Formats: sequence, structure tokens, C-alpha cells
Amino acid sequence: MLALTGVAAMLEQFPGIRTGLTWIGGSYLMLLGGAALYQVRRSRKAAAPAAVLVPAGGVPADPLDEGPQVAAANNTRANASSVFRTGLISSLTNPKTGLFFLALMPPFLPDSPSLIDHGLLVATAAGCILIYGAFLSAVADRVGGLLTAGSGPAIIDTTAGAVLVLLGITVLLMP
Repeated sequence: MLALTGVAAMLEQFPGIRTGLTWIGGSYLMLLGGAALYQVRRSRKAAAPAAVLVPAGGVPADPLDEGPQVAAANNTRANASSVFRTGLISSLTNPKTGLFFLALMPPFLPDSPSLIDHGLLVATAAGCILIYGAFLSAVADRVGGLLTAGSGPAIIDTTAGAVLVLLGITVLLMP
């Protein structure tokens, strides 16, 4: 939508803004990657075997206690909003997305497009992105069980963190 309204043209006309967004985007990718790697390191330290603490009454805590499950359920909403916010910031600070849409959209518009033409094109792009996202969600749901068992999360987080750091460095080094 922003590409159709001229933001992508502004980024192309004013390379300083594009450079600034590139630096912000690359730095943000590196920050996300570093945070993921730090979290893996922290969770590995926390996973070290610990002594079982027995309360003063001499009876260990009930392993079926609802405390952690309730906390996990409450944390799900916070995680969803955090994931959405992270994706939104990553998308908005990526100038290449705007330039991509600037190059892609105009051939699909008539010579003198109306507001309806613009709206139809934006709705089509949004619909395609929604279908693609739903497909990825369905695949992730199927594969998620396999990846969340054992050391899968640590491997995935380490790989994702390293890739994000490398992408951030690559974005910063690109002209």
C-alpha cells in the first residue's frame, strides 16, 4: 500500500532515507539474532541439573501443579503480540520491500488508475500474502511437534540467531 502511495518512490529519490532505513533494518536484524543467541545460551545454563528442593514440610512439590501451565497460557498472548510487533518492525524498516512493490505493482495498473484500481491491487496482494501465511502456518503446525522435542528448539534458535546476525551484517555491507 505504501509503495502505491509514493513512499517507495521517495526512498528511490532520496537515497539518504533509504540508507538510514537500511542501517536501522540491518541493526535490528543483528539485535534480533543476538537476542536469540543470548537466549539459547541463557537457557542452556538454566537447564543444568539442579538439586531438588524440598519444602519445610518434607514433601516435594506436586509435579502436576497448574502453576506453570497457567503461566504458559498467560504468556501465549504476550508472545503472539511480541512476534507480531517484531515482524511489523522488520517489514517496515526494510526498504527493499518498498522498492520491490514499486517495481512490481505499476505494470498491473492501467495508465490512469482510479482509487478502485489501487484498492483492488492492494487487496489482491494482501490476499496472496494471507494465503501464503496461512499455508506456512499449517506447515509449521504439522512440523512443529517434531521440532519442539528434545534439543530441537536450541538448534533452531541457534541457527535462526546466526542467520539473523549474518543477514544484518549483509544488509549493512550492501551498497
